[in-house]
Amino acid sequence: MAFQEVEGDVGRNGRENPTLAIYPDGGGRLNTVASQQWFDAVDTIGIYHDAETHRLGINRNDESAHALTATADGKGISITARRILDAIGASPDDVGSAVHLPLEHDPAEGLIVADLDPLLAEVNDG
Repeated sequence: MAFQEVEGDVGRNGRENPTLAIYPDGGGRLNTVASQQWFDAVDTIGIYHDAETHRLGINRNDESAHALTATADGKGISITARRILDAIGASPDDVGSAVHLPLEHDPAEGLIVADLDPLLAEVNDG
């Protein structure tokens, strides 16, 4: 039997579009596309939560006392996602598998935003 190419959607892993991944260990990662598009030369980020609209906001070069260090490693930017999970009343134990949240720029808010519904569905399924 000859080898045949395994086909699939290359965008599914979030590499074509800017995404924030939330992992079961409480870690998070802004993918390379997001890093290059919005977070180049960013040292800190601020995390904001809108409970009414189920959105997460990320502020670049945030100077608040609660800002997180943005650690670039060539594959994106690693962050801790524990604050995000805390904000929605969840813990890393509630995340069964990685959740990829598409990101977009909201000029009205001045933030990079993500819809939290996929993460809420994951933690509420567990």
